[in-house]
Amino acid sequence: MRVEHWQLLAACIRHSIKWSYVFAGENLTATKMNWWKKAAIKQVIRIIDRRLQPYLKMMDEGINPITQNT
Repeated sequence: MRVEHWQLLAACIRHSIKWSYVFAGENLTATKMNWWKKAAIKQVIRIIDRRLQPYLKMMDEGINPITQNT
């Protein structure tokens, strides 16, 4: 893939993570889900966000994060 493709993919992933936070905040409060399930879902989103950050930084520079780590 070209540099621009990696940058676009990183932007799309960031957009998805951002909206995951929004939906987890708004939609989970409207459901009758237990508080611990809501907290677990939010925690999973935070973990995914934190773990993806190094890869997203590489993608912003146009680097393939898969081949970079091998």
